[in-house]
This record gives sequence, structure tokens and C-alpha cells, in this order.
Amino acid sequence: METIESTPQLEGFVSDKERLEFLSNNIVKRVREIEENVREEFNEDLAVRMKDLGIDPMSQPQAQKKEARRLRKEINFSKTVNLAILDGLGDLRRELESNPMLKNYIPELNSLIDAIRIMYLSTQKIKYKEYAVMIGAPQLSDEEIKEQEAMTEDMTESRALIQWYVLQNKSNPNYLKDLFSTLRNSIYRLGFENYWKGMERGLRQELGISKLLQRHFKKVTPGEPKEDAHYGIDFWAETNKGTTIIFQSKSSFLSLSEGIYSEENISDLEKELSEVLIPPIKYQKDSSGVELPTSNLVKIRKLQRDIKKSKEYAQGHGISESHFYLIISRADGYMEITGEPNPQATKSVENDLWQISTLL
Repeated sequence: METIESTPQLEGFVSDKERLEFLSNNIVKRVREIEENVREEFNEDLAVRMKDLGIDPMSQPQAQKKEARRLRKEINFSKTVNLAILDGLGDLRRELESNPMLKNYIPELNSLIDAIRIMYLSTQKIKYKEYAVMIGAPQLSDEEIKEQEAMTEDMTESRALIQWYVLQNKSNPNYLKDLFSTLRNSIYRLGFENYWKGMERGLRQELGISKLLQRHFKKVTPGEPKEDAHYGIDFWAETNKGTTIIFQSKSSFLSLSEGIYSEENISDLEKELSEVLIPPIKYQKDSSGVELPTSNLVKIRKLQRDIKKSKEYAQGHGISESHFYLIISRADGYMEITGEPNPQATKSVENDLWQISTLL
């Protein structure tokens, strides 16, 4: 594949906004160049195939389209493009980090690049944990599962870096406004509008939950990327009595109201959902081959697997007794960008956290 190099300007920047736009333009330009390179290589390979098969594209356009579809499937064209972009963003990161003009802004450029990487990684994610509790779902190989877990770790690390950077600049709201505007515009330009909305809400909610936990527990530690990927651990917390709590947080889950749900609450819900004549845990696709939405029973059983695995993980690390809680709190309850909790919107979650922190 053709090597692409950035062409950074030599003069300094007159404002944060100008620098952010410079970085954004470099990222978007690089992605589009990589996409074009991959398309050119594909067309070259297709032309060779047409020649070998004796197909004239001008007089046999349908045959050409058929072979193009076949080649796309053979090479998994979409995945090939995305992997090339991820590699190219790594190259761009190293180029920009070596630019003397940006030496004081490495966390900033990393945040911008990592946000874009999350978008492309997310397109390769599949519901492999839900597949494990579904009848007739695709069976992934050990290698495929490792690949999925590695992507989850990568995305978690990237989100954590962006969250950290936001918190470092919480005293400068004008800068954060420019940063998020740049993130949003970059992602929109690359066609990921819907992904950005979900990502922004997730970042806001996780930042807010972290702040709520810190108000009520002696010690709060975000789950490491591997802990998130393998065990669904979003936060560790320790009460004043030394009790270890494992938290997983979601903006919404099934039809549950906002609040904190214990292992017993989750078990009761699973029993209730299981009492239908034919529990809806079968893997299904619609007539066009698109996976149907996952049933509530599958989602709750996946959560139960997370609970079991996270507590076993805690035991393996010398924590003989731990408690698992699910936090459900809408992103709307937290301020945009900073994640500062709205006291009225998060009142029920705060009350539940206070009770847990005092009782355990």
C-alpha cells in the first residue's frame, strides 16, 4: 500500500481552535487517502481477475458486478478498509508526535485520533458474549474471541484516555467546547454521526458515574481495559468498612428504572423472564439476513455471566468476598462534556449509592 505522509504547517497556531482544526483535517485527510488506496488496489485486483476469466467489463457489466461482489466477500473488503485505516492512524499518530510544533499537545492529538479509532473498531465488533447464551448463534473460534476481546480492550483504553484528558481540562470549559466540537465534526465528516452520539453519551455517563461513586466510597478505581473486556467491570469501589464492590454501569437496561440493582434483583428478573412457555433465546435473522434484536432474556443472562466471571476474577486476586451492582443512569442526567451530575436527575442513584456505602 502506498505510504502517506502528513504535511504539517511550519508556523505556530494562533488559537486552540485553529490547532484542533489542523489536527482534525490531517486525520480526515489521512483516512480518505487510505480508503482511496484500498479502493485502487481492489480495482487493480478485479481487473486482473476479469482478464484471467476473459470477461470484458464493457460488454459484460453484469458479469463484472458479480465478480466484484465475489471478490469483496473473499477479501472481506469492509474489514480490509477498516484495518488499513487503523494502521494508518497509528502511522499518523507517530508522525504528528514527532512534529516539534505539537510537542506540548500530545494528549490532545491522541484524544482526537483515539476517538476516530473507536469508531472504526466499533464496526468490527460482534455480540460474541450474547452469542454464548443463545441457541443457534454463530460459534466463534478461540482466535476470533481473542480478537474481539482485544478490540474491546483497545476501545476501553481509548475511552479512558479521552475521559482522562477531559478531566484534566475541566477548569477550561471553553477549550472543552472546542474539543468536543472538533471531535463531533471529525466523526461526522467520516460518516459516523450515529456512532458519535452514542459515544458522547457514554463518555458523559461514565464520567458522571465516576464522580458519584467518588462522593460515597473511600476508594474508586475504573476497571482496567482487560477487566472491562473480559469481565464487564466498569468500576471497583471500597467502602469505609473495607468491602469491595464491583459496578457495571449502563444508560439503560431492559425496561428497568434508574437506580442500583443487586445480584438478587437481577436473578429475580431472570426467573421472571424465563417463565414464558418458550424462552426467547434463539438466534434469529430477518429475511435480508440482518440479525434480529437480542431478547431481554439473552441480555440478562449475559449480565449474569459477567457477574459470575467478575466475582471469580476478584477471588483470584485475593478478594474473598465482593458484591456486584448494576447502575442504571441515563446520560441525560449529566452535563454535556464534563459529565457533572444533575442533582435532581441523579437523586435516586445517589440515594442507592449512599445506602450501599453505609450498609456494606
